[in-house]
Amino acid sequence: MSSTMDRALGRQMLRSAGIFQAAAALPVTLCLGFFAFVSLFEAYNINFYDFFSCSITALMAAGIMFVVVVQRKSTETNYRAFIFESVKSGLATGLWLWLMLDSGYGPWRHRYAHSDRDVEMRVARSATAGILLLVLFYPAWVYTFALWNQGDEEHGIENEENGQSHDAENPERRPLLRRG
Repeated sequence: MSSTMDRALGRQMLRSAGIFQAAAALPVTLCLGFFAFVSLFEAYNINFYDFFSCSITALMAAGIMFVVVVQRKSTETNYRAFIFESVKSGLATGLWLWLMLDSGYGPWRHRYAHSDRDVEMRVARSATAGILLLVLFYPAWVYTFALWNQGDEEHGIENEENGQSHDAENPERRPLLRRG
């Protein structure tokens, strides 16, 4: 296989990984965003920590989906792909760390009687987030880091240092459909 085919396959794999990342973040955003919204109107039943926890978790998951959408719409360079994947991996790592710390040291453990089932569910959520982190986020981040270290010059992609392109014209100014 030629290197052109490998690059096209690698870029397509990154795009597919982004779709799966957004699909994993969507239910988290919707469910926890709904719980945070409900807690605004039922303040007597839900305490501030539950509202804060649901809000922060939903915002981090929504941030992952936002980065996926922006990444799909932007012109792709190795440096930009690495930055986007770094932001997504950072948000996902922060989300996993939040879930781990919440399951082990959250203030919910000291306020009211909790069952062993509550603890098991919180640990299961953090374990699931860890598995998704290792399967969906870190491999894409490592791949874009490797692409970025190879250098943009040999791939025919816009060079970030001097703003010039290997093509005769800037890729952002080219029309989508050319007459051939």
